[in-house]
This record gives sequence, structure tokens and C-alpha cells, in this order.
Amino acid sequence: MSHTLIDHILNEDTRAPEEGTDAAIVIARPQSANGAPWAAAVREGELAVDVYQTDGEIVIIAVIGGVSAEDIAVEIHHDVVTIRGVRKGDDQVPYERYLTQECYWGPFSRTVVLPAEVLAEEAAARFRQGVLRIVLPKVARNQSMSVPVIAEHSDESYE
Repeated sequence: MSHTLIDHILNEDTRAPEEGTDAAIVIARPQSANGAPWAAAVREGELAVDVYQTDGEIVIIAVIGGVSAEDIAVEIHHDVVTIRGVRKGDDQVPYERYLTQECYWGPFSRTVVLPAEVLAEEAAARFRQGVLRIVLPKVARNQSMSVPVIAEHSDESYE
């Protein structure tokens, strides 16, 4: 049986490739059950997000086309925000029919670690024209404060 350099690379063949084999290197992903080579390792899509802060809030923005607000969930747990959802395909086109397939269909998520403590109960999430905007009010903390000193007489006890 003939073994090429590609067979050697993809099959992790421990034998050296035969002399005179094709020297081209092809990087391939394993095929999934539906035949799509890029879908085998992908179980969940990841969202791109913008995160910025003002003096009083942290804002997360995500462009999520092809979904409705009912398909999105936002969870806040301590200093972590997780956005989850599902982008449902309208039709089932067999893999063999695609010329190019770059859009991701299926479940997606993104987790953002917040740089400051927020008031989760006051958070607001709005979804309009495919853009999710999450506003998280920061916990107001005094950086410094003055403590008044009260003069006491030496015969008084501390309570």
C-alpha cells in the first residue's frame, strides 16, 4: 500500500513517507457526520462583543443577526456575564449543494468577565435591529471618606 506525505500527516502514520511522495501539505479538519469538514470540532459559535465602561456603568454590545429576542438569554453571576442563544436556519440545504458556507447556524455563547462589581438586579438588556446592548450599573463605592474623631474623657468606657 502506498503512503503519501498527506497520509502520513493526517493519519499520524509512524512510518516515514515513501520516497518520491507528494510534498504538498494540506491542512484539513476531520469531517462531521453531515460531511462538513469545518463542523466537526465546532459545537457552539462564539459572539464578537464590544465592552466599554463609563464612570457609572459597563456596557456590552453584540451584533447577533438572524435571531429574535426570545432566542437570547443573558445571565449574570458575580463578575461574569454570559450571553447564550440559538440561530435557527430557515432551510436544510445538503452540504454538497453549498459553494460557500461561512454563516454559523446553531447554538452560540459568549462569556465576559467584568472589570468591576455591578448591580445585577438593575441590569438592562435591549435587542433592536440585530444588536444586543446590555447596560450594567456599577456598584458605587466611595474611594475615600473622612471619619470624624470624637473626643472622649478618659473615665468613659468603650462600647
